[in-house]
Amino acid sequence: MEDTGNIEVIEQKVHFKGLINSIDISPEDFMLPLQEVVVNSIQSIKDNDTVKSGKIIVEIIRKNLPVFDFGGDEEPPYNPIVGFTIHDNGIGFTNNRFEAFRTPYTDFGAENHGCKGIGRYTVLACFNSMDVESYFYNTNKEKKQR
Repeated sequence: MEDTGNIEVIEQKVHFKGLINSIDISPEDFMLPLQEVVVNSIQSIKDNDTVKSGKIIVEIIRKNLPVFDFGGDEEPPYNPIVGFTIHDNGIGFTNNRFEAFRTPYTDFGAENHGCKGIGRYTVLACFNSMDVESYFYNTNKEKKQR
């Protein structure tokens, strides 16, 4: 708790499973997690002063199921998407970006990008997990990894 004069500020906790379960994604919104992550990449590139040309690579990961060809005219069905990998040359998880990532409903990107601070939770709501590997330069211009 922090005492700021007459106002008492109480640190809040977030029940992440409840937060993630509260995200209602319909089948029509199946591309929302990918959209959210690509938007994060675009913002990260936009905020990277050292990049002359932004680059985003999207890899779609599909469940490996056998596809049977019964000799008909129909295209065989695609295997279901089970995840995706995004590579970009954005600024990375600098300290302030990492802190914002750890904070639900952060206003970190709200002013410049109109973000609400919960996009990453749509990935968890659809795929149940998210791995992030980030390279960035700290204030001493040393390359770091998170």
